[in-house]
Amino acid sequence: MEKDLDGRIRNSDYKSALEIIDQNREKYNDAEKTKLDVQKVKVLTELGLYDEAFKLSQYLINSKLTPEQQLKILIERELIFEINDDERSSKEEIDKAEKLFIKHPELKPKNYTHFLIRKSSYYRVNGHRKIAFEIANEAKRYALQ
Repeated sequence: MEKDLDGRIRNSDYKSALEIIDQNREKYNDAEKTKLDVQKVKVLTELGLYDEAFKLSQYLINSKLTPEQQLKILIERELIFEINDDERSSKEEIDKAEKLFIKHPELKPKNYTHFLIRKSSYYRVNGHRKIAFEIANEAKRYALQ
């Protein structure tokens, strides 16, 4: 199921990904449920269900998460705040994510490009086009490594 779910998310088939999560969540232990819930936050955000995504992220952010799960939740929360024009909260989530990379550099290879894209978007949306462009170029360089 995990490969199927990851594939659907990668292919932007969010509606069926959500169905899979909802249909199968109760079959798993707590750690696996948390993993599914982290993916569900992304899926809900991509479907434009921001209130539901935020509510689930609030629950998750206060639970026991791995550093990578924390990072994924922070990045999705940044996007939710950005969409809702909450500049301060958006920046707080980006800063928390950045601190996680400092504390856990092993997260970089798999997650850093996505983080830089979100960070660039934050600056672009908030009127800092030059900074956004520099960060976007950094994301491009990092992705090409």
